[in-house]
Amino acid sequence: MLMRFLLMGFLLALAGGLVAFAVAYRMVSELSQGLPDVRRLDHYEPAETTRIYAADGSLIATLFQENRTWVPLKRIAPGVVQALLATEDSRFYEHGGVDWVGVGRAVYVDLTHRGRREGASTITMQLARNLFLSPEPSMKRKVKEAVLAQRIEKEYSKDKILELYLNQVYFGAGAYGIAAAASLYREKPADKLSAAESALLVGLLQAPSAYSPLVDPKAARTRAEVVLGRMLAVEALTPSEHKKAVAEVQAMRFPDSQRDKTTTLLKYPYFTTYVIRELSVRYPEEVLYRSGLKVHTTLDIKVQQQAERILREEVQNAAYALNVDTGAAVLVENQTGYIRAMVGGTGYSKTNQFNRAWQALRQPGSSFKVIVYACALENGFAPDSVVADSPVSYNVGGTTWTPKNSDGQFMGEIPLRTALQHSRNVVAVKLLSQLGIDPVISLAYKMGIKQELPPHLSIALGSTEVSPLEMAEVFSVVANGGIRRRPTAIKLVQDSHGEVVEDHRRPDDFPVLRPETASSLTDMLVSVVTSGTGTRAQVPGRPIAGKTGTTDSFKDAWFCGFSPQFTLAVWVGNNDNSPMWRSFGGDLPAAIFRQIMGVALQGAPVGSFPRPTRPSAAAPARPDREVSLRLCSQTRLMATEGCPEVEDVLMKPSAAPADICKVHLKASDVAPPPADLLPPDEPVAGEDVPLAEETPSDEWVDEGPSTAPPTPMEILPPPQPAPAPLPAPTAAPEETDF
Repeated sequence: MLMRFLLMGFLLALAGGLVAFAVAYRMVSELSQGLPDVRRLDHYEPAETTRIYAADGSLIATLFQENRTWVPLKRIAPGVVQALLATEDSRFYEHGGVDWVGVGRAVYVDLTHRGRREGASTITMQLARNLFLSPEPSMKRKVKEAVLAQRIEKEYSKDKILELYLNQVYFGAGAYGIAAAASLYREKPADKLSAAESALLVGLLQAPSAYSPLVDPKAARTRAEVVLGRMLAVEALTPSEHKKAVAEVQAMRFPDSQRDKTTTLLKYPYFTTYVIRELSVRYPEEVLYRSGLKVHTTLDIKVQQQAERILREEVQNAAYALNVDTGAAVLVENQTGYIRAMVGGTGYSKTNQFNRAWQALRQPGSSFKVIVYACALENGFAPDSVVADSPVSYNVGGTTWTPKNSDGQFMGEIPLRTALQHSRNVVAVKLLSQLGIDPVISLAYKMGIKQELPPHLSIALGSTEVSPLEMAEVFSVVANGGIRRRPTAIKLVQDSHGEVVEDHRRPDDFPVLRPETASSLTDMLVSVVTSGTGTRAQVPGRPIAGKTGTTDSFKDAWFCGFSPQFTLAVWVGNNDNSPMWRSFGGDLPAAIFRQIMGVALQGAPVGSFPRPTRPSAAAPARPDREVSLRLCSQTRLMATEGCPEVEDVLMKPSAAPADICKVHLKASDVAPPPADLLPPDEPVAGEDVPLAEETPSDEWVDEGPSTAPPTPMEILPPPQPAPAPLPAPTAAPEETDF
């Protein structure tokens, strides 16, 4: 009877087991349907981090959706593998993807110790989950993990599985893979990790946030010691090695500055954000943030650091006296076009990321005159060509516009060199009128201006808006002997395999000016620095050429110039575009220029500018090409406002009448401009600002107009006889150009 009972019980248990097995088999079979093909790992390309480097190879930025750098197993320190196997899967080399001994142990612990959970996932199962499955905790997912793990073990070697795992597992703080973790937490490559550092990083896998040394250094050390204990238990470490590693862990320090890496991975953000912007124009987001590009930039870290400091300190020191709060600077290497430094403000932050070096558009004032003078030299003028600094008016759309010099005076017949040296507004406007607006605008675009330029005479005085980067490019054309080399912040881009994607190590040359034009203009700009409006920009022992620029109501102040090696554009002003007190291009911007250029030139040969080829003084004072002149129909002389009938005639300047029509001359034609054209309590729009009376020189700081005259235009000839010089407006500033 007992035997029958036992037999019945055995048969029932066997039947139950067979049913359970059948159910389990069916469930496994069903769940196995539709699982991904593990052979996809042959073509597995995880998202990799794009890294941006300075010119000296230093890492200055990382771009990623997952911060990851792929490394082969042979370039991972042995201690990492030992720590991983000791804590995650000590029987890794003995099982076929599922550790049935571990599964049995886990089931036993779960049944006998309520509340305690024992994990049984192997490294291969974790890899399957991370790559192919969702992290939801369920029995179905566990079954799928086991099936996939066994399939993976059949297709790939143990070393390949370890390599895949260590390159995709998450270590916290945005770091995926051992290489990213080693760089983030220990600032070294993965193959240089010690046993203690390996234990620290592997310890993060259990709970990356809880054990992060950037969040809780004490918890990180404690967890690392636990991992070292496991390594000792499985004989991956000897007792002496274990003792040494524990001491190393206890001595590890994680300063607060390192913790900042969890929130920002950009150094020198004014420069690096410009690089990112340039990359984003050429590469889709998927490539830029996931393909592991290596971007080698042109940044000179030493110059960048000093330029940021100089601009910040100089603006802060002048903040009260000048009512100025920001600025920008761009340094370009002449021969290569490399942007060596870019400062877009006095402080980059989460709430203030505007880069004034290339995003801000401000009036350049008289620094724009370099384009007008370049056009003049290209069209037959010479530095010694004489132009009259004398009264002139233009009829533009029925309104009279009369450009003036800031002192209200006129210097009479002067050579172009003197006119540029002392930034005479009237001469610049006359040159533009004689040359024609279109040729000057065309040349501006060729030299690097990208903003739309309106066809107004006031562009001669810098009435349009441009960026400091554009002005640096313009002046670098002159510095390069008339050759334009587009400024670039990127020298070389490689893909994740080291193949070159784009290469800017050999800049493209675009001839813009004749060499003799560039050398003559350079010589003229040297005069601006040695004895004109830009004397404060002088760098001791170095040849410097440049031009000041100050705009209406002191809203913008510039100094743009160059040495034989570098071109530098500096701008200062206020973020809200409000006026500064009395800041000229020859004071604060010139002082900033001198200091930054001095840093850039440290250790560089002195160099020299090419000797200008001076045209004969008998060279034509203006190009003899046809221009539109308005003549009196009766007298065939230059028309005045009183002429009853006028006509526009195309003729060469050499054939133009030398006199105006005095028959129809009215008193209003020689009257000074209406008072409402002179804004009260501020410098005259579009004019240079005078130096203090106590300065024994004829240097003038320049101003740009706030309002452009409308078009079309006609030249109103100067009255005969010429009136006395117009007095300076009562509100014209009287301070020295520092």
